[in-house]
Amino acid sequence: MKKKWLALLLAAALCLGLLAACGSESSAGGSDSGTNSESSGSSSQSESQSGSSSGSSSSSSQQTGSSGSTAGNEVDAFFQNSVFIGDSVMMGFRNYIAKKESGFLGGPNFLVSGSYGAANAVAPVSDTSIHPIYEGQQRQVQDSIALMGAKKVFICFGINDIALYGVDGTVKNFGTLFERIRAKSPDVQLYILSATPMVSGSEQKNLNNANLRKLNEALKTFAAENNAEFIDIYSAVADTDGCLKAEYCSDGFIHQTPAAYDQWVNTLRAFAATKM
Repeated sequence: MKKKWLALLLAAALCLGLLAACGSESSAGGSDSGTNSESSGSSSQSESQSGSSSGSSSSSSQQTGSSGSTAGNEVDAFFQNSVFIGDSVMMGFRNYIAKKESGFLGGPNFLVSGSYGAANAVAPVSDTSIHPIYEGQQRQVQDSIALMGAKKVFICFGINDIALYGVDGTVKNFGTLFERIRAKSPDVQLYILSATPMVSGSEQKNLNNANLRKLNEALKTFAAENNAEFIDIYSAVADTDGCLKAEYCSDGFIHQTPAAYDQWVNTLRAFAATKM
């Protein structure tokens, strides 16, 4: 009889030991699951703050990049219903924006073309013209602006104008372009982005940084006299000698890197913040 009771007690003790072991494993598994859940929640919060819903890697790049800060995103609405017009340097900015998340800098439109300038913009459309294409057709920009219903127009010309038309001729073409835009879209707000600099060693007889700075001063005056605003991009990407910073140049000439376009965005957002 005693042996029977001893066997029963040993069996009960063995069962209790197994139950304790199972409970310990279950508790450990619950802790891991809770940690993973917390980590996932933190990632989701970061994505929400950055305005990105495409994954944590996208969120991380937007938070650490100078042009992707939460503070910057608060002013991006200023650039909704806008269009940026320009040459191949502006084409680079378009490509830079296209790689960002939806709605970055307000999700602007672009009317851009290589070798484009103020003189090209006021020339007639022809078989040899380089007007940007909008809705499958080459058009003068004032017609494209009206069709897209843009409320703000940012124009960046000069690099392809200064050597051929000088400061006075370029400003005159800006005047013609402004008149045509306002005739088609009387309520549009116009902004001039400064011409941007050239890298040291690439300057030419008439196409050089000294002349581009003269043009920018003239365009700043023109903007003030024509109910427009001037935004200085030149200074944001220039070195102490007034040349395009070497680290911001992609081709040893005038074209720019994503790091340079980060500075464009910072400058544009700082301008927009003054309007809020």
